[in-house]
Amino acid sequence: MMAAKSNLKQIAEKSGVSVATVSQILNNRSQNYSSEETKHRVRRVAKELGYQPNFGYKLMQGQKTQTVAILNSMPEMKFEEYVLKLIMLLIVKFDRLGYSAYCNTFTEDPAKNLETVRTLINRGVEHFVFLGCPFGHAEITAELEKRDLPVIASTDSFKRYIKKDSLGGAHALFSHHIKQVGENFKLICQKKEITKTNDRISALLKIFPQFTEKEMIGRFVFLSDDIDFDVADYTQEAYAVAGKATAKLLEAHPDIKAIFYINDTLAVGGGRYILGSGKEEFRKILLTGFNNNENILRNFPLPISSVSFDMLELSELLIQNVLHHKPCRLEMPPTLHIRETCEQQVFPQWTERTVKIKPQS
Repeated sequence: MMAAKSNLKQIAEKSGVSVATVSQILNNRSQNYSSEETKHRVRRVAKELGYQPNFGYKLMQGQKTQTVAILNSMPEMKFEEYVLKLIMLLIVKFDRLGYSAYCNTFTEDPAKNLETVRTLINRGVEHFVFLGCPFGHAEITAELEKRDLPVIASTDSFKRYIKKDSLGGAHALFSHHIKQVGENFKLICQKKEITKTNDRISALLKIFPQFTEKEMIGRFVFLSDDIDFDVADYTQEAYAVAGKATAKLLEAHPDIKAIFYINDTLAVGGGRYILGSGKEEFRKILLTGFNNNENILRNFPLPISSVSFDMLELSELLIQNVLHHKPCRLEMPPTLHIRETCEQQVFPQWTERTVKIKPQS
C-alpha cells in the first residue's frame, strides 16, 4: 500500500489539495464536497502520474471499486465506426464520473464468454454494459443476477436495455426505395443471417404481409457467402464477399434497380464491384447500407443511403441506467440518410438529406 499512498501524496501536491481530498475524489466518496473543477483537476493529475487504484485492496476491505465492463458481443463490431464511437464516449464519460472501465470482446464460445464475465467479477467489476447479444447470454445473465450486479444492454435480449430501433430504420429505408423501384430490388444477406431476429427480414415481412417468410426470402433475398466470426480483417473480407455476391446478383438480374446490404462496409464492397465493372447502367442502381459509417461513405463515388442513431444520447442513457437496478426498456429512433446522384456536384457526385423517423407508437 506504500506505493498507492505515495501516489496520493504526489497527486495532492501537484493538484494543490490535501491527500484526504484526493482519496475522497478518486474513491468517489459520498462525503466529498469538492467542486467539479477540483474533481476534474485531481483526476487529470492522477492520470498524468499514472495512478492505478488498488482494486485487490479495495475488495479485501469490502470497498467499492468504481469499475465497469464494456463488453462487445461480436468481433466484427469493432470495425464499425458507430461501435468505436460509442465505446470511446462511454470510456470518457465513465472516466469523468470516476469509474475505471474494462473493455472486452466476446467469442462464439459460450463457456469462454461466461468465464470472461466471472473473471471480471473476481476483479471487482460492479457494472456491466453489453453491446449486442453474446453467445451464452442466458448463462451470463443468470451469473450476474446471482451476484445482484447492475446490467444494461443495447439489445432486448437482456431484461434491461436501451436498443436502437433497427427494425424501424430498416422499414423506413426499404419503404423509401420501394416507392422508387417497386419490387425490383434484392437484399444481399449472409446465409447465417437468415433468422427470425434479423431486422431486415422482419421489416420486409411487415412491408409484404401477403407473402410467407419462405416466399419473401425467395423473392427478395440474395444469399452471399458467410463471413467467419473471428475473421482477422473484417473490412477486406466484407469487401470481397459483398463484391462477389453483387457480381453474381447482377449476372442473374442485370436490370435490378436497388440493392440493400446489411451494413455500410458490405455496401461499399458492392459499390466497388460496380465501379470496377465499367458498366454505366450499374451506377444508377440504388445502394443502401446501415449504421451510416461516414468514414467510408463520405467520399465514396457512389451514393449509398443508410441509417444512423444518436450515439451521444445512447452513451448517456447507458451510463445513467447501468448505475442502478431500476427497470429500463428504451428504444432509440433512427435517422435516414438519403443519398442521391447529382451530376452538378464535382466530387462526390451526390447529395444527402436526412429524415428523422418518429418513434413507433
